Amino acid sequence: MNLEDQSGSVRHDPLSFSLGRNGVEQFLLRVQSANPYQYSWHARLPVLIDGTREYVEVNDQGAPFLFIGGDLTNGNIWDGQKWTPYTF
Repeated sequence: MNLEDQSGSVRHDPLSFSLGRNGVEQFLLRVQSANPYQYSWHARLPVLIDGTREYVEVNDQGAPFLFIGGDLTNGNIWDGQKWTPYTF
């Protein structure tokens, strides 16, 4: 599932999809800032399970994720096995 259009612009409209029983979906949350400050963040994803709204917390083992903003345009991204060059 690609949330960017062909020009690289990120979609900002709501996204929803359905999963079958035991279904799995993987997605990337990319957090960035051009301002050189330290940021902490977590995500609260709303999910609907059997008609009941719940929230799934995405965090760093119970703590917020931390990152330092900057004006980097290129970097590396972990693909699960190795670091790969990536253009932001």
